[in-house]
Amino acid sequence: TYLDADPAKVCTAGQGLAPEFTELAARHPKVVPERITLLCVGQLSVKKNVAWLVRVVSEGVVSGALPPMRLVIAGGRGHGYADIAAALREAGGLVEWRESPPLAELVGLYCSSTAVVLPSLREGFGRPILEAMVCDKPIVASRIPATLELAGDGAEFFSLGDRSEFYEA
Repeated sequence: TYLDADPAKVCTAGQGLAPEFTELAARHPKVVPERITLLCVGQLSVKKNVAWLVRVVSEGVVSGALPPMRLVIAGGRGHGYADIAAALREAGGLVEWRESPPLAELVGLYCSSTAVVLPSLREGFGRPILEAMVCDKPIVASRIPATLELAGDGAEFFSLGDRSEFYEA
């Protein structure tokens, strides 16, 4: 009604995945890595809670609260990157960062991970959840409205800032 448009000519479409992603994912072999590998995809920014994730995984592995594993982060630099870079340096070889990987590499990262982690403080949508689902990967996500709505019962959730819930998930 705002645009005075004919409703019969209006189509609502939500966010989704690029056909190229789904085609590559369908053709890519799903691999079970020898070493547990968590994948976090998204911009390295404060709202994505990446520094917290790096520190919690690193501390969990060192303390024995988590089994030996590696964390792979795929995404470009964003707001608050300096703190994330410091966390990455502190974690040493436990964490691998792939800065803005091309689509084929990103699909390969999904398909060769053990699980996908989305620790965001807030999300507009949460596309990595859809991408993980297309690649048949388990999902561990922060318990926020966007992830709850998108993943439903298709993920294990943890409360923001709660490392024991994260470890359990």
